[in-house]
Amino acid sequence: MRFLPVLFLAALAQPATALTCAPPSVASSFAIAQDSPLTYVLAAGRLTPLGGTATPVPRDPPLRVHEVRLARLDGHLASRSGFDRPVSLEIAVELICAGPWCADLPEGELLLFLERHGDDYVLLEGPCPRFALTSTPETRAEALACLTGTCPD
Repeated sequence: MRFLPVLFLAALAQPATALTCAPPSVASSFAIAQDSPLTYVLAAGRLTPLGGTATPVPRDPPLRVHEVRLARLDGHLASRSGFDRPVSLEIAVELICAGPWCADLPEGELLLFLERHGDDYVLLEGPCPRFALTSTPETRAEALACLTGTCPD
């Protein structure tokens, strides 16, 4: 059976498909949130998985939510004067897929654009991050500039 190794090598030679994402920016994420009919809050901090799941928020048009994970956000909410409101709260993270590529719970120090639904907070995360960015002094300063109406282009 000499054709089997040839078939195996031919399969390896197929072009790989990859998802190409535009790098997220505070300004683009802020613009999307600002143009939305939903209410958003800015937060900076870390997420810790809680191990539970939840029901996705009803949306029109509906999204194909792969999974909703519960997490604890430990950090600060933003006000016009800074990230000065300490917070430790449970949020739902709605993970979206695009074809075979699915989001996962973001890690590290994060700048988050959270949807507010009454007393509940939701992070919508797709395979190309839009509302969970790396939190640095620069991204937090840019987010505060956007909150005060001087968002850089």
